Amino acid sequence: MSADVTSAPATSLGEAQIGDPRGAVRSLLVGTVVTLSVTATIVAVVAGFVAGTAGVVGALIGVGLVLVLFAGSAGLLLVTVSRNPSMALAVLVGGAFVRLAVYGSTLVALARVEGIHRPSLAIATGVAIAIALVQEMRALARTPRLYWVDASTPDGPVPSATRS
Repeated sequence: MSADVTSAPATSLGEAQIGDPRGAVRSLLVGTVVTLSVTATIVAVVAGFVAGTAGVVGALIGVGLVLVLFAGSAGLLLVTVSRNPSMALAVLVGGAFVRLAVYGSTLVALARVEGIHRPSLAIATGVAIAIALVQEMRALARTPRLYWVDASTPDGPVPSATRS
């Protein structure tokens, strides 16, 4: 008896459902949320030691901002993959540029808020952005179906030019 390999559940980013790019996007989202959650804990502890409560607040706001914007971008990617898979790469690249602009403007706006340690906010945001981008690149490298292109030929009659 041979095992049916195509029905096996996905166990990692590299094994996400081959025929369904939405599975790859879900894996990307879950992996990044888990990674950023661990990052938030570590960054908050370090910021707390360095700058006290204001450092923890700044660090958590920074990582939270990255998490919210990344989740929104991944959600948009999931919707796009469901409707028009060939646009996935454009959404990912465009989303990265939009996120960078939002990060910058939010950091500038939060610079005036009292009770937030600004260096902790900026450093935590930068660290979280780098980690989220590494996670995205890792998913790109391990999940070729994330950017699905249907290369199959439709069933039908063979063109007369190829008949012998």
